[in-house]
Order: sequence, then structure tokens, then C-alpha cells
Amino acid sequence: MTDDLIYSMDAVNTLSQFTETDYVVFVEDKDDEFFWKKIFCLFAKEKSFSFRYEDDVRGCGVLDDKIKKLVSGELNKSIIIARDSDYLIYKGQKVEHKNVLYTFGHSIENCLFSDKNILTIFSNLSKSDETSNVEVVNDWLDAMTNGFQKLIKLDIVVQKNEYGIGILGKSCDEFTQKNGDINHARIDVRFNEVKNEYPSIEEDINSISYIPTHDIKGHFFMSLVSKFLRLNFRNSLSLDALMALGFATLKDSILADSNRKNHYLRMCNNLH
Repeated sequence: MTDDLIYSMDAVNTLSQFTETDYVVFVEDKDDEFFWKKIFCLFAKEKSFSFRYEDDVRGCGVLDDKIKKLVSGELNKSIIIARDSDYLIYKGQKVEHKNVLYTFGHSIENCLFSDKNILTIFSNLSKSDETSNVEVVNDWLDAMTNGFQKLIKLDIVVQKNEYGIGILGKSCDEFTQKNGDINHARIDVRFNEVKNEYPSIEEDINSISYIPTHDIKGHFFMSLVSKFLRLNFRNSLSLDALMALGFATLKDSILADSNRKNHYLRMCNNLH
């Protein structure tokens, strides 16, 4: 539900009574609302939820302000903040609180496009059995995750150090070739541009361990998935249509992955 998220603390704390639900969940936007509804339907069926988000503001800044109020006790246990994990774990900024829920991986896109989701979508587009496509999908995922390590770590460091530099955007085209291969030369150029301005950045990058696929920046990763499917099937599947396929395969993919399943099950079980 669209809202301006601006209430007095007393008003916020009584929203669940007004909506006649157990919890009021603050999220970033409508996609996040749809995602968390699916999560709660899977792992918190016995509880009821209503949703709020600010339609005119992008990003998690408003949510982070509410997290601070939740931790301080200004907001009560009927309030839930559900947000993308982003790079918070790498920045040491992830808040541990029963009513603060995070995605498994960087953002909802990383849950909509796990290896299982991609395999199912790939197999349906090719009208073939999943078993015959496992190697193709896994090889591609390994190549992307391994090949982009340097760039992902660069993105993490510039955000952590607040350099105000954009590295990974919503499109992968800057760092991939027309055939979908990684453009390593362009990655090196971008890396050296930043290093020339911030010489210590290489040391910061080397201090970060291997970044798993699910922690690749969500919009960038979705763009990679889109290009992979487009090149394999010569179709022009829109990002909205691709996201719809991700949502359609979400339940099965989460239940098939014990790490993802346990992540969301634990959070839902821990709700006050």
C-alpha cells in the first residue's frame, strides 16, 4: 500500500490496530511488498500483515530511519522493517533485530533469480528438461560470478568508503561484450580510473573474501540474466516480464534451496 510513511510515533505504533493485522510492514516499493507477501505466505501463514511504502522516494533511507527507531524502542513490536540486504554485511551495518528482515543476498532480484529460478526459466524457454540445461546454466553462473569478482569488490569498497562513485549500474552492458562475455579490458580501465584517484583501494579490495552470486548487486545481476536469456533464445523479454517469471518460480526455488529456505524461515519464526 502506498503511503508517505510520515506519522507520529504513536500513530505508527497503532497502525496494526487500524489495519486489524498482527504487523505493519514497511518496505521500499510495490515490488518489495509483493515479494515479502510471498515470503510470509510461505513461512508465516498464521500471522497477518499490512504494508506501507513511500511511492515518491527510492532507496532505503526512510527504512533505515525507522530501523533506528525500532532498535531504540520508539517503534513497538507490531512494526516490521523489511529491506534489501544490499552490501550491509560488508559495510558492517547490518542490524540484528527480530523485526528487521533482510533479503537472502543483495536484493529481491537475487532471490527471484537464483540458480534454480534461472534453470527453470531457461528450460521453459527452451522447452526442454531441466537436467539437460543444468551444466549450461551453472557454467554461465560460475563464469559471471568469478569474472566479476574484481568489479563487485570495487563496487562494495567505493560504497563502504563513501567515495560517491557509481560502479555497477542497472545495466551490465558497460562491462559485457555483445556476445555476453565479460569485457575484462573495460573492467581494468574502470578499476585503474578509481585507483588513480584512491591509491589504497586495491588493498581494501584484497581484504574482501570471495563474493557469492547472491551478493552481486541485484539490478546489475538481473541485467546479466536478461542478456543471457536474450542471447540464447533471441527474444526481447522485457525486464518486467522477466521479473514476473522470477516471481512465478520463487516458491519452488526457495523450497529447493535449504540456505534460502532456512534464512526466511528463521526470520519469520523469530518475529515477536
